[in-house]
Amino acid sequence: MSVRLSKPDLDSLTGVDEVISRGDRTAYLGLIQRIIADPWGETAETVIKLYRRRVETDDPEFHAAPQYEAAYRLVQALRELR
Repeated sequence: MSVRLSKPDLDSLTGVDEVISRGDRTAYLGLIQRIIADPWGETAETVIKLYRRRVETDDPEFHAAPQYEAAYRLVQALRELR
């Protein structure tokens, strides 16, 4: 059972997970904008933690949602550039 947050906290695992997994394009773009603005910030760190947890648990829902990897790869690429 999942609980929908009224306004996801983009610095928390739950908030980032909700934004990525729900398919809300506007919220996802907001997440991407925060990553671009600060690839070393709390939101980017949260994306990395969430991605690594999902990989470790081998969650089938995770493998069906490429947006997790897209956000993670964006963080990695921006960190290499800066």
